[in-house]
Amino acid sequence: MTKISLILLFLFVGCSSSHHFISVKNEPSYSLINAKEKVKKYFLSNTVVKPVIIEIEPGHYFLDKPIEFDHTDSGSKEFPITYKVIDPENTLFSAGKELPKFELGENGLWKCKVSPDWQFEQLFVNGKRAIRARTPNNSFFKISEIKESKAKPDYIQSVKLPIESISTLPDNIEGLQMVVLHKWDHTRRFIDSVDKTSSTLLTSGKKMKPWNSWKKGTRVYFENFKSALDSAGEWYLDKDGWLFYKALPGEKISESTAFAPINEKFMLIKGDIKNNKPVQYINFEGFRFAYSAMKTPKGGFEAAQAAAPVEAAIMAEAAQNLNFTDISLKHIGSYGMWFKRACSNISVQKSRITDMGAGGIRIGETSNRTKENEKTHHISLENNIIRDGGHIFPCAVGVWIGHAAYNKVLHNDIGHLFYTAVSIGWTWGYKESGAHHNTVSYNHLHNIGKGLLSDMGAVYTLGNSPGTVISKNIIHDVDSYSYGGWGLYTDEGSQDIVMENNLVYNTKSGGFHQHYGKNNIIQKNIFVNSRLQQIQATRVEKHTSFIFRNNIISYSTGELYAGQWDKIIIESSNNMFWNSAGEQVKIKGKSLEEWQKSGKEKNSVIADPQFQDPKSLNFSVNEDSPALKLGIDFDFLKKVGPNIK
Repeated sequence: MTKISLILLFLFVGCSSSHHFISVKNEPSYSLINAKEKVKKYFLSNTVVKPVIIEIEPGHYFLDKPIEFDHTDSGSKEFPITYKVIDPENTLFSAGKELPKFELGENGLWKCKVSPDWQFEQLFVNGKRAIRARTPNNSFFKISEIKESKAKPDYIQSVKLPIESISTLPDNIEGLQMVVLHKWDHTRRFIDSVDKTSSTLLTSGKKMKPWNSWKKGTRVYFENFKSALDSAGEWYLDKDGWLFYKALPGEKISESTAFAPINEKFMLIKGDIKNNKPVQYINFEGFRFAYSAMKTPKGGFEAAQAAAPVEAAIMAEAAQNLNFTDISLKHIGSYGMWFKRACSNISVQKSRITDMGAGGIRIGETSNRTKENEKTHHISLENNIIRDGGHIFPCAVGVWIGHAAYNKVLHNDIGHLFYTAVSIGWTWGYKESGAHHNTVSYNHLHNIGKGLLSDMGAVYTLGNSPGTVISKNIIHDVDSYSYGGWGLYTDEGSQDIVMENNLVYNTKSGGFHQHYGKNNIIQKNIFVNSRLQQIQATRVEKHTSFIFRNNIISYSTGELYAGQWDKIIIESSNNMFWNSAGEQVKIKGKSLEEWQKSGKEKNSVIADPQFQDPKSLNFSVNEDSPALKLGIDFDFLKKVGPNIK
């Protein structure tokens, strides 16, 4: 680790003044890790009577390995330890290094030389993520035919593509990668062989999942070969260490800087689960982290919903009573933070996670722990910005809550992702789930999907989740590739969830959709202008699927209710419908009056909600609006999102 300057501020017993200062400034032998060890020794050898603060001076600090904390680094409830950056905007902890200055090469390309041993997969030029050379640049090839066969220890997929697609590939396929986008997943593979005569390539890996396999028409693109370097902002690194970059308009070679990552992690926090000794009572304030790596393993990355196997740049396990305040993570290869196993009473506030290879923050695990001390719970995410993710793993999620309970996601801005903004639960069907009593409120969730993947919702739930409330969020611009761009999405087995007082507008497939579930309550929401259908329900079951009441549905295109609404057991009443295009409101081809004769939609009405300025996306209502009778709390519209810029 590059040496840094620190001031250690200790508060001792018996000091004549209220503070005792130990100053460590500009000493080349000192680092943050050294400071951490000194604090540890102090706690072991002294009676601590006041909190301990480590103040970090401005500078650019290279992390040649993650900063690690174990249970011996802990503070106490009375006297916590705080690691505080004095000047956050002039302090950076980097897991990447600056490259040599570019020089002008052939065909207008910029180039520089790095060690051949440093084969990185991400590059950042002038503070922006550059695009690894790919073809096609802004579109996709489509599979013509796919066959799969068993071959120990893996399976081989034979992929036939149009001849014009295969012809673009180089003869030397070493390092070439193929990215496959299928439904809600993606797969990244190396290529075993290419036969241009038959327009076929072979790749090997795990058996395709039958519920989400590659098919005819599945989209693919290829990256990491020099002949694909044909568009501004792209780059390629050859095996000899020569990096080539095609500059963006306006970039000047003499003024440009480039960074590439070396390490995947910024920080590892791991207590002793076996002996119930967590890392605890530590505060982190003002840290700025950047440039973490992600390297494709030899076998590639197999399809996994929400990029579930992908770890984070800051990992915590067996940790309690931690606070992260005013933290920034950007230009990362993975998720930002993961509070994994046995984590509790942790807060992340007023922080920013941007430009992510995967997603933002993960809470809990894919396994439902049975031992109480191994469960994750009471994690609070408040007033954060999580934007611009999925650059390597497009199926990643802004905030992912697995088997974890009593967590709060409040006043955040989560957006510009290719998949879901907030995902809760990891149980398909009605078996026991560890995800319950989670709260998602006052969040701005926006620009989700962006037409790349399918089958997603801005808020996505799975499994039994009593006590979970999704309320007072503004959700908009959810757009899928094919099916499934929903605002609120209760998927397989979602149960006992309340979704209320949300504003959902400009979605593709519906403001709300339930695949199948039980006893969910969808009430007092404002659903506006979904393109294809407004509300959707899919599977018929023998119990009450959900209660749908006191909602506004205003639309100008598409079907009002989609799915088997005449067969699914739904308690739907007291709703307000309005077709702003002036056409008659119909439910499954019937007028509201005809539909109500069968005992459905009791007390529901057709009426203009009188939004104040819907063209400017102001969905507050006038004082004489009939929508006020529904009990919707329109005041929440002014309170959504973080109080940081």
